[in-house]
Amino acid sequence: MLPTRPAVETHLGALLLMVFVIVLMGQFGHQLWTPDEPREAAIAWEMFNSRELAIPTLAGSSFIEKPPLYYILAIPLLALLHDTLGITVTLRLVGALWALGTLLFTGLLAKRVLGSGTAALWSVIALGTMEGFIMNSHWIRVDTSLAFFVAFTMWAFAEWYLGGRSRMLWCAGLGLSLCFLVKGPIGPITLFFGWLALFIPALRRHLAANEGGRFVMQHLGMSLLFVMPIAGWLLTLWQHPEGD
Repeated sequence: MLPTRPAVETHLGALLLMVFVIVLMGQFGHQLWTPDEPREAAIAWEMFNSRELAIPTLAGSSFIEKPPLYYILAIPLLALLHDTLGITVTLRLVGALWALGTLLFTGLLAKRVLGSGTAALWSVIALGTMEGFIMNSHWIRVDTSLAFFVAFTMWAFAEWYLGGRSRMLWCAGLGLSLCFLVKGPIGPITLFFGWLALFIPALRRHLAANEGGRFVMQHLGMSLLFVMPIAGWLLTLWQHPEGD
């Protein structure tokens, strides 16, 4: 006998709750893990105290291994919660929020691409129970924010190309820029093949409808939004006393 729809929805709801528990479980009961967490936590804390947003610093020295956006976005939560929860727990909470956001936009992306709410829920459950996702979402790492912006940007592209929502090109351009500003060129590169799989069919549809010129102009506008925040940071970096 096949399960009824309410029974299936109940089971999916229970699995989603399990994923939520997995993301939070074990986040807050231990100190910093080497080698990455002490470094990442120290950089975020120094930026919080110095309000130096252009150049990440470690032990007072410039440390531009990656752009500063991950650390900048941790500052508001540090300001609100570090006195109550402590620095380590607050930064772990930041990572948990990035992970939950990644799951959210993965579900939205799957719903647009697959056209099914149930498939979207299964996509979230599949990602949320993968060993690599669980491990990385429990570390204080730049990768958690990169995963979020990759999922967000792919969703924006899918809404644009598949859903016909041309205004989402602005979200896609901004998402690409934010991918760069959390981890450098590897951010946009991570998106390339997923974007290409959506781009080629969309290009064919626009060419068949004699809308190729409009499609190109839309991408030029998106590219401008991609470049401008990065150029702004690089200009600030160049003008900084330690810009060299």
